[in-house]
Amino acid sequence: SREMERRLHAFGSDVQNLVRKMTDTATSAGGFVPAIDICESEDTFKIYADIPGLSKDEIKLTAKDQVLTIKGERASVESTGFKISRQERPVGSFSRSVTLPEYVDTRDVKASFRKGVLEITFPKIESGDPENSIEIE
Repeated sequence: SREMERRLHAFGSDVQNLVRKMTDTATSAGGFVPAIDICESEDTFKIYADIPGLSKDEIKLTAKDQVLTIKGERASVESTGFKISRQERPVGSFSRSVTLPEYVDTRDVKASFRKGVLEITFPKIESGDPENSIEIE
């Protein structure tokens, strides 16, 4: 019985991870999509995004319906008056969305931006209602 419960829980986690991978989206006008890392501890869920060349004021974060969206735009050096003879760093606008698990609180999020790395921290909450005994009258 416990083994079956463990396997069902593992299967549910695998399905949730697959759905999350399928629903995460990234769009870019110029090929720039921030790389992200997702990690979690017992009480927090964190996302790290590499966004070099931008300031915190040039990044927009939103969380709605358990989806985090990171938006911004990295300008070309051409806008500073120089002519480009070689360009390897991608530029342009970007949008990266990540589906968040149901056990994170999107209302109490904290974000910081240091050395080109955006760190977003969500506290974990209990998912669903705990089992409750209901008295029949």
